[in-house]
Amino acid sequence: MTVCIALICAEVVGRDDKGREMEARRIVVATDWRVGSVLGSAETRLKLFALRAGWNCACAGNDSDVLALVKALRGSLRGPSPVGAGQRPIIDETNIKPLVNAALNARKHEKADEYIQGRFALSYDDFLKIGKDRFPPDVYRQAILDVSELLLGAQAIVFGFLEDGLPIMIETTERCSSHIRDDMAIIGEGMYLAQTALLQRAYMNVFPLADAIYHAYEAKRYAQGVGSVGDWTT
Repeated sequence: MTVCIALICAEVVGRDDKGREMEARRIVVATDWRVGSVLGSAETRLKLFALRAGWNCACAGNDSDVLALVKALRGSLRGPSPVGAGQRPIIDETNIKPLVNAALNARKHEKADEYIQGRFALSYDDFLKIGKDRFPPDVYRQAILDVSELLLGAQAIVFGFLEDGLPIMIETTERCSSHIRDDMAIIGEGMYLAQTALLQRAYMNVFPLADAIYHAYEAKRYAQGVGSVGDWTT
């Protein structure tokens, strides 16, 4: 599935009139390029995607599921733009997580729709409305359980900057949950090895930019101990 790492850090950008250092917050992201199947693998997949101005994501998972999740995230974060206004809704700390959750739920609904239509030739919404009356209880109950166990097949780290310049990262799971991270966010099969390397370094979001770049690269290289993590690094 790959590995994607995102670290919040600080960069000194100047000094104020009293000679004190002024810092800006930064986000360092590291990913591999590996894509594979039962027939082989190649280093050909960029794992970073633009969602809207100032907001991006890094994704891990099956190719088709990743692209579908990115599409859902773009639709949610961009939102309906007023006719003629040419402006997107402002994203702040109060709505970024609900927007990400809405994208995850939309993708889960899409997968449920595909599953139910493939099995019963009904949309998922219609199945919920009439399925209990039309199908035997055990068939209906099993289908509902199967839908509840559907995984998204992809994970994402959504990251960007709020209006005040503060960074924010949201880590998503295949089970439609999301978590705000204030130091590091890691996804993919190489997550545990990468996390181990960063914990050994006692990484925190106050680390300077140069150190964050090194630690992100080091963690990614450490994650290459998992066979599905590629050698190339962005």
